[in-house]
Amino acid sequence: MPTCPKCGKANPKRAKFCYDCGSPMYLPQGSHMHAPGKPAVSVQQVPKQPPNVRVITSPTAGQMPTTAPTNQTRTVSMRIPSMGNCSYHRELPAMYICSRCSRSICRACARQYLDLTFCPECHGFAAPQPRYY
Repeated sequence: MPTCPKCGKANPKRAKFCYDCGSPMYLPQGSHMHAPGKPAVSVQQVPKQPPNVRVITSPTAGQMPTTAPTNQTRTVSMRIPSMGNCSYHRELPAMYICSRCSRSICRACARQYLDLTFCPECHGFAAPQPRYY
């Protein structure tokens, strides 16, 4: 049975880490463990570079950006769709989206159950119905 290079405990052959202290059983070539009585040499870690951030802006009417994007910040244009009109009342603007089928619905069609909003059709499936005996 191999012994741990750090604590000296016996471990099974298949062990990659010591069952007692948790240190690696087999060190990569060229690395040296410090002796148990000597303090370990501290290694300074280099801080990571912050990630590049993409800025998303809504497009302006027919205007193109005047400057070329740089490596650090980049502007991406995207169209944000409006909710449109209600799926049941085409003349009314939509205020909600059904939590089950994702239809756009107006305030009159919205049915609340717990923290969810449903259309009239999905409300019958999602919310428990009262029983009349």
